[in-house]
Formats: sequence, structure tokens, C-alpha cells
Amino acid sequence: MENAMGKVTYGQSGYVGSSMSVRAVEAYESGEKPKSRWTKAAMLATLEKWCKEADRVMLPEVAKLKKPDMFACCFCCTSWHHTGKYANITEFYGVDEARADNFSRPMTDEEAAESESQHYCEHTGTLS
Repeated sequence: MENAMGKVTYGQSGYVGSSMSVRAVEAYESGEKPKSRWTKAAMLATLEKWCKEADRVMLPEVAKLKKPDMFACCFCCTSWHHTGKYANITEFYGVDEARADNFSRPMTDEEAAESESQHYCEHTGTLS
């Protein structure tokens, strides 16, 4: 992809400050990031969150993977956005649900009940 935009000016329409497009900020807020911003801890946390939302449990082997292998196994390019003062095109990555499915399993009924109980307690402020 070629960049047809020139240098970004501060406060330019569609940009936050002079370093990131509005949509890039929205991508960050929805959990997507450029590859260089993904740490192993962030990948594990994101995968655990995805598993919880999908009523799945991450397989223990995933945590043992090296960062590049974990990234290759469970993440994919989900979008691209303009970033930087020259509006460079930057690819953003998120969980590849089809592949992450292979590194997780469905929750058992007991695990699902426990997860629901924890969710209820988090939202009501009570202890389980």
C-alpha cells in the first residue's frame, strides 16, 4: 500500500493530535495493536479474555510458547490505520479466533457456572 497523504498537521481532521488517526485510536480501544506493541503478557491476557468471552479455556501449552510462536499461532492482521506524522500505514493485530479456537477448549459445565458466578460478583460488588 502506498501512502498518498502528506505530513499531518496538529489537529488535522480525522487525526488525534499529530500522531494517530481517530480510527487507530478506536482500534487500540477495541484491543487491536501494531505487532511491535504486543508483549507476551499482553497476548496471554488478551487470549484469556477472549476465551472467557467465548466460554472457552486456554490450553496450558499456550503459556509455554515463545512470544513469536504465540503471535503466529493466535493473532492475525485485523485492520490497518494511519499513524505517525507522515500518516504511515500501520497494520493492527488482534486474536485470530479461528486459530485461537485450536489452542483452547470449551468450558465444562462446572467451569461455566464458576465463570458466571465470578462475573455476577464482579458486577454486584459481592464476594463469591
